[in-house]
This record gives sequence, C-alpha cells and structure tokens, in this order.
Amino acid sequence: MTPAEFTTWLASDSARPVALVEAEHSAGTEYLATHNFISGTADTPASQIYIDAIQSDVVIDDQLGRGSFGALDVLHDGEFDDWIGRVWAGYALRVYLGDRSWSRDDFMLMIDGTAAGIFAPQPGQLRLQWSDRREALRQAIIGGQDIAITLGEAYNVPAVLTASAPSFVFDVHDQAITAASVRDNGVGLVEGAGNDYTLNTATAEVTLENGYGSPVGQVCADVSQADTTLAAMVTELCGRASVSVDAPNLAAFPSSAALGLHVDQATSLDSLLQTVTASLGATYRFSPTGALQVFRIDEPAITADYTLDPDDIEQHGIRLSSIEQPYAKTTLRYRRNFAPQSIDSLSSSLSADAKEDLAVRDLEVSATNSLPLYPLASERTIDTLIANANDAQTECDRRSALRSQPRYVHQVDALMAAMEVPLGSTVAITFPYEQFDVERNVLVIGSRRQLVQRRVRLTTWH
Repeated sequence: MTPAEFTTWLASDSARPVALVEAEHSAGTEYLATHNFISGTADTPASQIYIDAIQSDVVIDDQLGRGSFGALDVLHDGEFDDWIGRVWAGYALRVYLGDRSWSRDDFMLMIDGTAAGIFAPQPGQLRLQWSDRREALRQAIIGGQDIAITLGEAYNVPAVLTASAPSFVFDVHDQAITAASVRDNGVGLVEGAGNDYTLNTATAEVTLENGYGSPVGQVCADVSQADTTLAAMVTELCGRASVSVDAPNLAAFPSSAALGLHVDQATSLDSLLQTVTASLGATYRFSPTGALQVFRIDEPAITADYTLDPDDIEQHGIRLSSIEQPYAKTTLRYRRNFAPQSIDSLSSSLSADAKEDLAVRDLEVSATNSLPLYPLASERTIDTLIANANDAQTECDRRSALRSQPRYVHQVDALMAAMEVPLGSTVAITFPYEQFDVERNVLVIGSRRQLVQRRVRLTTWH
C-alpha cells in the first residue's frame, strides 16, 4: 500500500475502515479492533484475531507543544478482569488504520505511542490511556552532579575539578570540544605550555600548569563545541538517550542561530529539549512512526501545502476559537551566563564593566511595535540559549513582527481530505464565513482525528 493509494482509499465512498490496536503490557500484547478482523497467514502478525472490543472510534489528538494523546474505551463484561493487575504504563501502543478487506500488512501506522495506564470510568468499560513517547523523555536523564556537558557556544561554564595532584585538572565537557578560553576568579588565563594552562580539546580537559599553582577562585571557561545549531543540539541530546530523530525535518529547520547549553546536574531530556527548542520559538513532537520532529509557529507559507474548500469542510464547520492579542514590546535574553559570580568575589584587577559582565545571568535585546489601536497591548520577556547578539536580535525581531498584529485560532471540522494534513503544514482555506470567503492560508497547529469516521478537527493559526 503506497501513501497515494492510502489517500485515495480515505476519500472512497466504498471504504470500510477498521482501526487496529496492538497494546503491549507486562504480560504480553493485546490485539483490539473497532470491527472484527483476522490477519492473514502471510501477514505480520499471522492469523491474529483482533478482538472487536473498542467502543465507538479511535481518536488521536495531536497538538504542537503537547504531543499526541488519547484514550481507548474497551467494552468490558468481565472478560478483561485480569487487565487490572497488569502494568500498562510505559509499554508500546500502536494504532493502524485500513480496510476490513485488506491484508494486515497493508494497514497504515497512525501512531506509535506509549500506554499511560488503565482505569474503569464506568461499569462495563475499561479505558486505556496513551500518549506519544514524550513521557519516556521525561524519564530519560542527561548529566549528573560530577559530569559536565557543554554544547554549542557556551559562556562562563563552571569547570569541574577532576584532579588536584600533581596538577589541577578540570573538565568542561564529557566529550571533545573545539576551543575554550579559561578564567580564574574572572581573570583570563593564557593558554599554552609554559603559560597558565593547557587544553586537550579531544577530552575537554583544562590543566593548570605547575608554574601557575592553585586556582585563586572559581575556574570557568567560554566553551566552543561543534553542536551549535538547534538541529545539531537536538540530535546530540537525543543520541545520548537513543531517541530516534527525523533527520530531514531537523535539517529543514529555518534557523542556524548559534546556541549554547551547559548541563551540570541530572536533567530530563524532555526539559532540555523544551529549553533548546523554545530558544528559537519551536517545540518538539513525535511523528506517527515515533521519530522526534521540531516545529515552530511562524507565518503560514505563501504557497500552501494543502487546500480545503466547502466540499471538504462540514456545514458550519469553521468557528473562531480565540484571538491572541499583539505585543507592544518583546525582550529576548541571550548569552546565558552559566556561572554568575558575585561582583565582590571577583578579582580586584577587573574593571567594573568586566565584573558586571560576569555577574549578570543574561544579556538582552528588544524590539517594539507601535500599536495605537491596542491600549492593553502587553510586553513579554523570553529566556533563550542564543549565544550572540546578532542571532538574538534576528530572533527577537522575528517574534516581534509575528506578534505585531492579532492572531486568530480557528477550529475546522473537515472530512476525509484533511485526514493526512500534518502539523506544521500550511493549508489554504476557502469557506463562506469566518473571514474565509477569500482564500486564506493558515498554519495547522493541532488535529483531532476520528479514524474510523474519517473526520478531523484541525486547529489553525494565522
């Protein structure tokens, strides 16, 4: 079954959809369906009975920033009592969609997620909750108290002492770096044998020369490491937890701004990814096949990826959900100082400006909008990991321009034509009301798909 053939089938009046669920747990796997289905002898799995026990439909709710989630309601007349004692949370749950006449191998994978748990909301029913793999990333821990992880262009990173005899040795990263400029108590040291310190870029070790002696105060460094962009940093972090990434999606991310990250305590991968992606106005999610992707809310593309007209949308199927008000001023913080130091503790040889620079946590840039029609327009301040002023100003200007006017969020109840519209795509909509009487391009930021009914509620932004 090719993607094109699947798309044609979705729009077919003769289609007889069935959703198949394969839910793993501590004692094995359960095979469920919205209608009776048995796989063929040549299928994988072969000759498998999928129990017709799913009530109603299988609904996949997918939102940028929240990921995919949902619940399966299973008809329970007592035959599934043993399910209560099984462990479901954290085990794989996959949903497939196809026709009742098809071979099992022709079904299309709709979600490769993780079960979240089971409970009984009412007599005669069990509910199995599930989500995408984000929960597993909350459990994946990166770094630790005695491990320095530094990515990109990171300013004033605290060096970790690993040896004090015969020389003082410090780590600034757990792998290779490209360069580092070292300070002791705020005073810049001279690199090179016979000077203040030597640097081993392959191991990211800083060794104080014997002639320099003991450190006077806190040893810190400005570190350069190869993973400077959002795409590279996300790939590196995910690689540490063996999380699959959608490489083409990351490569297409529309910003190459340099970032800087330092991790000096145990932190969840989810938290780190949120911090990295939010620095450039993005968020992460998982594709239906379980690969991590990155998207950000931006102006809808000039050329739409998909088109929806009144034939594709239910009657009265568009309604305004919210209006996001513009911002009068955007302030963006950049060049994170990963070891702010007290001015009083720094060397007296430093200038007042140098001390201030090492004491402040971030630097700031800003952009303003003239909004005389919006007396309640507010201001916002955004924390980022952006490393330099030029990239910070570019991102600040982008966000300010994006919020220089009100933005509209709509709910669009569409038919089969919208079933395969992915998040992050641009859709051109024409409809008799809600400002869509003239074709308008919108960004898709959410979708709620009813698989068997072949209906979808898109959340759009423009």
